Amino acid sequence: MINTFRQEVSLMKKLRHPNIILFMGAVLSQQRLCIVTEFLPRGSLFRLLRTNIGKMDPRRRVNMAIDIARGMNYLHNSIPTVVHRDLKSPNLLVDKNWTVKGCRLWSFTSETGNISDNKNWKRNTTVDGSRGATE
Repeated sequence: MINTFRQEVSLMKKLRHPNIILFMGAVLSQQRLCIVTEFLPRGSLFRLLRTNIGKMDPRRRVNMAIDIARGMNYLHNSIPTVVHRDLKSPNLLVDKNWTVKGCRLWSFTSETGNISDNKNWKRNTTVDGSRGATE
């Protein structure tokens, strides 16, 4: 699991795009493996769509779809090619300006190796130390 974690960190350090979540750092200790990313206050696209049904205007929805397409296009055209294997609304986060960014990056594959989803990993999406989302 540590090698997979290191592969993921190595990949995330190289990714720079407005529609891909920004890698900030990583912690590798005996107790935890943590990836620190930028904070996106609006949360997941999944939650936004569930709580704002009918409240989002069509232009905003189109812009969100374009953000997703731009992020995936960046990954697919990067060298080595990166493919997000778990693209769905819970794995897309929204910032304060309504920009959508791809996340849950440990489900990527690239030409240099396979970083597969490990259900034993836990994601902490909070900054204040409270318990975040887990799988």
